[in-house]
Amino acid sequence: ILAHSPLADLVVVDINPKNLELARQFGATEIIHGGTPAGTARLRELEATPFDVVIEAAGAERALKDAAVLVRRGGTIVMFAWHHQPRTLDCGLWHTKSIKLLNTAPSCVADMSLNFMQRTVDLLERGVFRQEALVTHTFPFEKVQQALETACARPDGYIKGAITF
Repeated sequence: ILAHSPLADLVVVDINPKNLELARQFGATEIIHGGTPAGTARLRELEATPFDVVIEAAGAERALKDAAVLVRRGGTIVMFAWHHQPRTLDCGLWHTKSIKLLNTAPSCVADMSLNFMQRTVDLLERGVFRQEALVTHTFPFEKVQQALETACARPDGYIKGAITF
């Protein structure tokens, strides 16, 4: 969906080359292989021109720390990932950069009348975003437990799962 937004750059960082290729297919203007010397060097270069918005979707402490470095003063970090454990942050950096944090969990939206979920469904129905390439596993409703276990295990090749009715 971001590729359809008025962005100057859509830079995607991931440690998985398959995910980077998907990002390219979905409209990323630059992909960076994180965790590699070249990827680390490129991220350090990008610190000179920080971003207005950084979306953290890895759920990893390193990604959250990098997000704080890569967002501009007064910029926003969008917390898309669920961090399953406590994290340590450089509160001095967050304070001096006046970083804003936006939590994307639907239950945390301050104004639920905006109905983000329905707007997303509308975009899907209009074909603005086609997620077929992202759904790698499907399960009938009767196998919901298996679907959840597979999602948690994230076997090789798993991106997203869908439950069919």
